Amino acid sequence: MSSTRNIIAVNSSIFVIMFGLGSCFTYLPDKMTYLSGSVNMSGFLASAFGIAYIIAQYPLGKIADLFGFRKIIIAGFLLCSLSGIIYYAADSTHELIIGRIIQGIGEAPLWSLSPIFLTLLYPENKARVLGWYTASFHFGLTAGPIAGTYIADFLGVQIMFLTFSAASALGGLIILAFVSPQYHAPKKNNDSINIMSIIKPLNKSVLAGIVMYGASYGLIVSVIPAFMLSVKNLDHSSVNAAFSASFFLLGIIQILSGNILTKHNMKRMLLAGMSFLGVGLLIIIYSSENLLITGLLMHTAGLGVFSIASMFYLQLKTDSAHAGVSSGIYFLFWGIGYFIFPFLIGIFNFTNLLNSVLLLLTIMFFAVIAVMSKTLKN
Repeated sequence: MSSTRNIIAVNSSIFVIMFGLGSCFTYLPDKMTYLSGSVNMSGFLASAFGIAYIIAQYPLGKIADLFGFRKIIIAGFLLCSLSGIIYYAADSTHELIIGRIIQGIGEAPLWSLSPIFLTLLYPENKARVLGWYTASFHFGLTAGPIAGTYIADFLGVQIMFLTFSAASALGGLIILAFVSPQYHAPKKNNDSINIMSIIKPLNKSVLAGIVMYGASYGLIVSVIPAFMLSVKNLDHSSVNAAFSASFFLLGIIQILSGNILTKHNMKRMLLAGMSFLGVGLLIIIYSSENLLITGLLMHTAGLGVFSIASMFYLQLKTDSAHAGVSSGIYFLFWGIGYFIFPFLIGIFNFTNLLNSVLLLLTIMFFAVIAVMSKTLKN
């Protein structure tokens, strides 16, 4: 029982907090718009989260390597819980932005350290535990918005922020109560590890792919829904149903990828994931409603395959003594793509050029594929 208790607890904790986050996800921009009087101000919520998330990755990974993953993960849950309380009590835009900064720092270890913690606890099944963790993450995001709609109807919109806070606290309690505190990463005599010493031996095309994966994730939760509504003229119910299905598919794909991924087929999996991303986005750009949703599902499948394969790649290339730092670097590159591409589209007001911008992104996907196929060893 103890052999499965840790993985059940960690996966349950991330499902719970993502369920809470999903339940209030759409209400936070609405509150920002209400307090500021401008819909454009909601973009600063994404920027505040993204900057805090990126900056926190490396130092939190280094601290986790020195003092243990479990403590940092629990602290992340508690910071997210605090951010939910701030959202509930906020009566100014500045307070909402402060809450997002705190949430960005809090979510950093949940995205990066929790899955790597599982690979250290289950070193013989790294790909499989990565698949189940990230799937639990997205299953929570799938269920949360659906439940949140009903909860808000009965209890009011404001209560959704406290729902997120309570879910975050519950996630931390699950880790505290059920996850073994005994694990410590093996120590090395040389503690002078830095960012470049980890980046240097990595294939740069894979790092570029991680940036593009982050960009794609950022677009799929912001720009692509707007593109489907405004450019392709789909109605809200169709878009909501499509994205619920896509996030559910993402979880399933991540489980399947974790089960079939090995170091021998890793190159094929990386290339397949990036290819699905490129082809799916191309279909989204040039198709009508039915094929467009097919393109969205294909793009989402690419996210699932590439995420597991690229995380597994990094774990094979770094030692367990520096697992926290290496994971922080992974999500630093991911965060760069997640932040920069949607930010540039918003700040330069590319709304009328979305087709061209998304096509440029597609070309970048295929460029990464070409370089990766030539430079990545079998």
